[in-house]
Amino acid sequence: MRSNNFITDPTGCQHNDPREGIASRYDLCKYNNEVHCKQQSGEIRDPRPFGATDAKVTNAVLVQNSQYEFVFGPTLGSDKVKFPKLDFKTFNMNVRGVSQILPLTDEDVFFTITNEKCKMRDNNCQKCAVGTEEKEGECQSVSNTGIICALVIPFGILIVVSLGFIAFIFLKKQNTYKELKEVNGSEDVV
Repeated sequence: MRSNNFITDPTGCQHNDPREGIASRYDLCKYNNEVHCKQQSGEIRDPRPFGATDAKVTNAVLVQNSQYEFVFGPTLGSDKVKFPKLDFKTFNMNVRGVSQILPLTDEDVFFTITNEKCKMRDNNCQKCAVGTEEKEGECQSVSNTGIICALVIPFGILIVVSLGFIAFIFLKKQNTYKELKEVNGSEDVV
C-alpha cells in the first residue's frame, strides 16, 4: 500500500485531499495552489512529514503487551512529478510532533517503530489494564506495598493488643485465684 494518486482515486478523495488516499500523504498538503488539506472546521493544515503505514506487524511476545510494529517505507505515486516520494532530507523537520528517529536521507528507506502506547492498556488501547494505573500519561504497574502495609500493620497491632489483653486478664485471674487461696487457706476455691 505505497501508491497514492489522490487526484484520480475514486474511493476516498472527495475534495482532492492527499491525506484521504489509500496511502495517505500528509507531506503533499499545499503541494500546489489548488490542493489544500482542510480540517472539517475549514482550517487549512500545513504539510506534515508522515503518511501511510505499509504494515502493522505483531507477534506472540508483542501481543501480550498489546503492542505492534509499524513498518514505513517511501510512499510513491504513479506520476513522480506530481507525487514525489517523501524525502526526509529536504522536508522541514522542525514541524511539531516529528520524531527524531526519522531517517535523514533521500534514499529509499524502510524502518520499523514499535508501538509503546498500548503497553499495559486494555484491548482498545484506551484505559490502563487491570493492575495498572495512569501516571504522567503512561500506564504503570500498581504497587501493592501501600495496600499491604495499610492492611497488615493495623491488623497486626490489633492482634498484638488483643493477645496482650487476653494475657493480662488470664494473669489477673491467676493472681486473684492465688489471693483467694491464701485468704481462705483452702485449695478448693473456685
